[in-house]
Amino acid sequence: MGMNKLFRNSAINILFRILTALSLAVILVLISRAFGPEGKGIFAMLYFIPLLAFNLGHLGIGNANVYFISKDKSVSERALFNSLFEGLVLGGLFVGLFFLIAKFYPVLLYGKLDPYYIWLALLSIPFLFWERFLQGIFVGKQEFGFFNLATFLNKLLIILVLILQIYFWKTNINQIVLSYTIITISLPLVFIFYLLIKQKNI
Repeated sequence: MGMNKLFRNSAINILFRILTALSLAVILVLISRAFGPEGKGIFAMLYFIPLLAFNLGHLGIGNANVYFISKDKSVSERALFNSLFEGLVLGGLFVGLFFLIAKFYPVLLYGKLDPYYIWLALLSIPFLFWERFLQGIFVGKQEFGFFNLATFLNKLLIILVLILQIYFWKTNINQIVLSYTIITISLPLVFIFYLLIKQKNI
């Protein structure tokens, strides 16, 4: 890879990371203004619990995907199916772990909040594992464009739906949290579909 291409890819990645971070900030502001500290706490829990599970249990699989695919692009198909299986298994283990904590020590996870929110957070865990593992495949294949664009558009969709729900449809917090969860978990599904199509076309 030439230095110009490397610099361009790095600049684009930094730009999209900044845009994604700004999008998350806008989402948090929208929810905080509409539902106050409780809404902010619910959103933080939805974001934090899957991230905590991933940070505790990812086993370096995403980094391994980057390493092996960058050395040999032909292993990307095997990496895809391994990532799906490992993400399901590891994510499922943490769903079970947090389920037990929520059942016997609920104050540790959601305190006095409605258990509805913890179930949505648990649902998101395997999808976050898939998203981060598949990110390693995109990085290993040097396919930054689709990954960055899909991630950013996903956040923009969340913002658009939030604005519609809060200011036009007057939706309650339960429906907003459900919409946020559905849109969030759709992102790794888009990645899976894209990578499967790419494999068929090779």
